[in-house]
Amino acid sequence: MQSMKEKRAIVMPVGDFLEYKIRSGKMDNGIGQKIWQFTLKHPEFAKQIMDILDMELSDADTLARVERLA
Repeated sequence: MQSMKEKRAIVMPVGDFLEYKIRSGKMDNGIGQKIWQFTLKHPEFAKQIMDILDMELSDADTLARVERLA
């Protein structure tokens, strides 16, 4: 089992990228929050989530792909 410090190190790049996308107007805040909550529940998918966020898909498509990981 991962410690909180290890988990935080894994998920923080996703949080930083989501924050950038929301502040730059490239993603809706509500969608970003849903993706962040998913990331916190499933930190093992952080790398795949980063890859999905990098695809520049619509918000709905991005969220759908992230949720399909579980």
